[in-house]
Amino acid sequence: MGTVAIVTDSMARFTRPGFPADPSVFVASLRIVSDGQFVDETPDTDVLQIAGFRPDLPAGPVAIPPSIEAFSQIYSRLHKEADHIISIHASARLSATALHARTASQQFLGRCDIQVIDSQSISVGQGLLVQAAVDSIARGDPPDETVRIVRGMIPRLYMVFFLERLDYLERLGRLSRSQSLLGS
Repeated sequence: MGTVAIVTDSMARFTRPGFPADPSVFVASLRIVSDGQFVDETPDTDVLQIAGFRPDLPAGPVAIPPSIEAFSQIYSRLHKEADHIISIHASARLSATALHARTASQQFLGRCDIQVIDSQSISVGQGLLVQAAVDSIARGDPPDETVRIVRGMIPRLYMVFFLERLDYLERLGRLSRSQSLLGS
């Protein structure tokens, strides 16, 4: 069966304190840019506590996904330690992270089994998928079974969030001007 490593990104939030302490889990950091400052995000980062974070700026804070090169480096390092990599990332509709991971994984075809999964979620929903993958591997499930479990959970996750203002989503291109005005 071989060893299995799990890769996720820092948009994931976990329900278990101290998670991911498991050495088989690697978290790729997104970079938060606000007012000219760069901060590498972790699952424990409180964006509101970042010095210089100003949601009122016209450009607002921006989350930059890990690059294709960053994922290539992660996969290259993990490939030396693991036979299988399960890479679970933020929704492709909200971030290019899953696309970058999938593109980077193509370099390893035939050398390492890398399964890139679009969680179709963020935050705790994504974290629950990562936790389920870790639990599955700890039970001794084969990698294909772990991927099946995680993919089977995705349509059963629901995400609800509330925003005070919609202009930030408009600036990011997630809403049109008319949707932002109507929603506000």
